[in-house]
Parts: sequence; C-alpha cells; structure tokens
Amino acid sequence: MKFNADKCEVLRISNKRKNHEASYTIYGHILTLTKKAKYLGALLTPNMSWNAHIEMTTRKANNTLAFLRRNLHSCPRATKETCYKSLVRPQLEYASTVWDSHTKSNINALEMVQRRAARFVSGNYRRQASVGAMLQSFGWETLQKRRRQAKVIMMYKIINNLVAIDSLPFLHLQNTATRSHCMRFLQPYCRTQTLRESFFPTAIYI
Repeated sequence: MKFNADKCEVLRISNKRKNHEASYTIYGHILTLTKKAKYLGALLTPNMSWNAHIEMTTRKANNTLAFLRRNLHSCPRATKETCYKSLVRPQLEYASTVWDSHTKSNINALEMVQRRAARFVSGNYRRQASVGAMLQSFGWETLQKRRRQAKVIMMYKIINNLVAIDSLPFLHLQNTATRSHCMRFLQPYCRTQTLRESFFPTAIYI
C-alpha cells in the first residue's frame, strides 16, 4: 500500500499543555499538523472531546432533514417516518457507542434534530403543539436511550467474542457473593474525564 502524502496529516492527542514538537514525513513530504481529523467517520480532536464530531453530525442530519421537508412535505406520515428512520437517524447514531456524549448541551443538540423530525413527520409546526406528545404518539425513544441500548448490545458482543475487540485490558470480574451473578465487572480507575466517559467504564456502569 502506498500513501498519498498530500492527504496525510498529523494529529497529536494529549492533555499536556506543552507537547513535544516533532515533524513527521512520508516520502520526504513533511506532514501538516491539524486540530481535527476524521477517522472512519468519527471526527477526532487533540483532547478527545466529541463536541466537534457532534456538531458535524447534527449539521449533516439537519441538512438531510431540510432536504426531506422541501421534497416530501405532501407525502403521507408513514413515508416521512420511514425516510427519517432510514436517512436521518442513522446519521445521528453512526458509531455512537464510541462518541456517546455525557454533556447536556451535546445531548440536547442531538435530541433537537429528532424533535424537528417529529414536527416534519406530523406536519404540525404550530408553536403551541407539544413535540413531546408527538414523540409519544410515534413511539420514538429518545436518542440518548437508544445509544445506551446500543452500548449494552456492543458490550454483550464483546463479552461473548462476537466482535474482534480484546476486552482483557479493560474488563475484570468482581469477586461476587453467592446471590449475585458471575458477570459483574470492576469499575476501572479513571484519572481523566475523557477516560471516565469512554466506552468500557460507561458500559460497565449501565
């Protein structure tokens, strides 16, 4: 495999205030330093905050939703709902087991997209209309709850070796009492907020 040096960049991931400065080259081409880098669809930043990724995700989902509103405004409710679930919601949930955010602002930003989608599906844009009632009538769960469910499912797959993710460095069984089940894991020590809100610590807590 040969890399295109012009498309390669360097992203330093660290919480240190002063990082070791070094230059990296490919085929004699010095790579540029960047503050954001997309990897497998996830937008990474030096401090591993997911704010930029969620901003990108919600912007993309809102653009898709606006396209649907312009072109499907006269379609039946079932058609609109199908389009939301197949074209918009997957954008909001792609790789969510990795970037599931704990901050209230990010959670609300994601939920606002679904609330706009509820108005689109119902065709009711009146300010007095209750979006919560719309969501309840559709039977839509919150995106936060869906992310938690996806995280539990992924944890199950990891424990049962259904995906190629090594859990040994992260999962350690507790010495449980006779009345407890045998699959209780120790909560790992997390020095930083970033690690504390990452997949394994939060999945164990759920």
